[in-house]
Amino acid sequence: MTKTIYILTLLFLVACQSREGKQQEGFDPEYVVKSYYSNADDPENLKLLKYYDSSDRLLREIGKEGDCIRYIYDKTGKLIEKVWGRGCQQVQGVRSILFYDTLGNLLGTYTTSDTLVNMDTVNFEQIYFYDIENRLVKEKIAERVESQGDTIKTWNYYTYVGNKKDSLLVTEGNGLLWKGAYKYDTTGRLVELRKTRRDTYENEFFLYDDLGRLVEKQTITNYKFDTPVGVSAPQH
Repeated sequence: MTKTIYILTLLFLVACQSREGKQQEGFDPEYVVKSYYSNADDPENLKLLKYYDSSDRLLREIGKEGDCIRYIYDKTGKLIEKVWGRGCQQVQGVRSILFYDTLGNLLGTYTTSDTLVNMDTVNFEQIYFYDIENRLVKEKIAERVESQGDTIKTWNYYTYVGNKKDSLLVTEGNGLLWKGAYKYDTTGRLVELRKTRRDTYENEFFLYDDLGRLVEKQTITNYKFDTPVGVSAPQH
């Protein structure tokens, strides 16, 4: 019998009060979200730090080993670039430049280590697709190359009721990986995502504080970790 696995991610909101620390980092966060694998009393369980500004825009993600993703916005507040590096002090890194359509829908990214990029000539892969109501209905979430040379892509497909996601299909190659269903509370916040594949399940639960901020995510699953699984990031 397959054992049920509990994966608990705790998110803690901490106000950024040290102006000196912010100057050293070169950015000005309003608060930080700390994510832990399990017991937050043990610093070894720290998973990720996410820094936000006063407009709730994500500024940086810093992993336990110091790897850093910097988020860059234009003057209108639209995310235009993500830069990954071994540390946040690294001037150059791997750049992911975001491309949008005329309606503001994110289409895809172009990844490069070059400092100068001609935005008019680069070729990027479209991995996000929308319906006539500008709702995301399809996105590529993973890609790998098999030892035989075959490229295997993993896709998420969404259906909606109104502007809320209702169902999820995850495909890998030509096969169906997961079927999922979303559940919301009376205020419209996502509280559950239940995914199944025959007798296997993976359920995600989301908890919020009084200000409506996500403070805890819990995943309960009975799949074996050597079984290939897809990854679905919750969308609000």
